[in-house]
Amino acid sequence: MPYKFHSSRKVGVTLFSSIPVAADRVCYPDLGCFNNLPPFLDIPNRPVSPLPESREEVGTEFVLNTPANNFDFEYDVISNLVPGSLESSHFDPSLETKILVHGYGESGYSDWITAMGRAFLTVGDYNIIRVDWFKGAFEFYPTATSNGRLVGAEISLLMDNIAAVYPNTVAANAANYHIIGYSLGAHVAGYAGERQPNLARITALDPSSPYFENTATQVRLDETDAAFVDVIHTDTDPRIQRGEPNFQGEPEKQCLKEYSALLIHRDDTGHYEPGATYTFYIFTEDYPGNILHLGFSWLYDRDWYKPWTWPVFSTPDVYIDNIKVELLEDSSRYLSACHNIIV
Repeated sequence: MPYKFHSSRKVGVTLFSSIPVAADRVCYPDLGCFNNLPPFLDIPNRPVSPLPESREEVGTEFVLNTPANNFDFEYDVISNLVPGSLESSHFDPSLETKILVHGYGESGYSDWITAMGRAFLTVGDYNIIRVDWFKGAFEFYPTATSNGRLVGAEISLLMDNIAAVYPNTVAANAANYHIIGYSLGAHVAGYAGERQPNLARITALDPSSPYFENTATQVRLDETDAAFVDVIHTDTDPRIQRGEPNFQGEPEKQCLKEYSALLIHRDDTGHYEPGATYTFYIFTEDYPGNILHLGFSWLYDRDWYKPWTWPVFSTPDVYIDNIKVELLEDSSRYLSACHNIIV
């Protein structure tokens, strides 16, 4: 049976009951106003509710590729704050448009988003717009979630500007737009969609859970944000995780076998601490063969999973120092791995 981790860290909801909340709002021309009141302030789901940063601080830009300037050539950069940048670009109002939105801690030039844009142009003629808001996405996580609200408004404003510059065209109709958002970008797509009643489709790729799960529909992506909303889940674990690894071996008959590890930790705390080194052992009577895969399955509880109490909200870096198979005196063998986790 895998070693189950129980955290000694307890955080009660009442922790936040004495924190004064200043009601405030910020307004921007063409985008409207944003406040930090409920439902965006929602204890315990969203205990910190900053206002979005300024448009210049978030730095939303739209990176454009079309069949006329595909990914083998120079891209165009469009900004709602730069007059004429749309008109001087290769934007083709006769084509349907795909808008790709990155998530937390990424940019519009990340490998996956560039690869997706290239792939779309191999199967059809589209305007491919990569939304780049990396300055706003690299902030403290609660601030980045608030900045996402502003980015959604910027996307909607771009669509309105396109309709104004190119009336009576394919691009003037939101029914010819498809927004694809990953992680935090999935909810950004929702913020854009709620401002565009005729938006055709939103595809959400692994939408973020922290600060969005169990919140009101105004806060998160929901089925009303486009005529068709599809969500693809490929990772059901939280971004900040803890747990125990599995080693997957290759027995002689080529069938896969998994061995569950036990945690051997010098102070026997039963839970992970940032910066510490842990060693895991797997005991088996048979030779596991070549190591094909080292995976981690994680357990967590909501009393422990309180990312707003952590100094940094990011994926832990796991460094594997060594993996080895050793023969014991009684002729049994074990696998061991030593790794370090940095939060």
